[in-house]
Amino acid sequence: MINQKDFIKKSGSYLLLVTIVVLVYLFHLNFDIFEISDDAWFKNAGEYFHLFDFLKWRYFHWSARLFPDAVAYLIFKLPIVYWRVFNTALIVLLGYSISRIFNSKWKPFASVSALLILGYISYDVLYSGYFWITGSFNYLLPMALGMYVMIPYADSYFRETEHHFSIKTILLFIAVFLFSFSNEQVLACALGAALCYHIAIFIQKKKVNPILLISTGLMLIGFIIMYVSPGNKLRFVFEEARYFPGFSSLSLLGRTKIGMFWMYQMISQNMIVSVVLITILTLIITKPSWYKKYL
Repeated sequence: MINQKDFIKKSGSYLLLVTIVVLVYLFHLNFDIFEISDDAWFKNAGEYFHLFDFLKWRYFHWSARLFPDAVAYLIFKLPIVYWRVFNTALIVLLGYSISRIFNSKWKPFASVSALLILGYISYDVLYSGYFWITGSFNYLLPMALGMYVMIPYADSYFRETEHHFSIKTILLFIAVFLFSFSNEQVLACALGAALCYHIAIFIQKKKVNPILLISTGLMLIGFIIMYVSPGNKLRFVFEEARYFPGFSSLSLLGRTKIGMFWMYQMISQNMIVSVVLITILTLIITKPSWYKKYL
């Protein structure tokens, strides 16, 4: 039985989590449809397209982000309160997933800590990726799903947990499938982490987990389908002309140099405190194996 001290401690953690979730939802009341942005375009898309035709048009003319586009198409048909509830749930899922990557079991206080760490990202990044409605579909949604599908990899590698086929496996495959058509940049990060996992397992001569092998395969297939999208090529031409004329003419070294400068600038200006906090958390929580901390 749970003694009184443990009950009070657990109740306090849950109460703190509920309080944070309510505050996050209330913070959403500051945001509405931004009429001079993509919000207005998605809001009116239903007047010109059925869902399937809309996704087909997007894939061939602008973007392979089929899942975020589908969610945007559907939610913009509803009152904004539905987006506020949905977006709050995504933020909670992101906090849950981050905490589970670090812990074998879900802990409410760990989720709260993860959500608070996210608050140290600059407001410009938070607004564009979390609280601008269109941005939340294109960035928060893939990040929350991406972190969630990484949980089994973390359990297997850091905690050597065995995974067997069950109802949870089906839910995982559904999440991986949807994630595989969400955001090519986030997908590339997750796929890279998954491939590193398989390489490490191979080097250590451990048994290959078929569930994680299938998950990685789904992500790889999704990445290829997104990469070959005609819409992505058209969007690249448009955005190159708008943001960086002549980018295609740069050598691989030149592109890498530009990318490294940009990444350093973004991290140092917008996310440095979060990176430091996550690094400290990683060093404290993970097992004392240098290579695991390094990864």
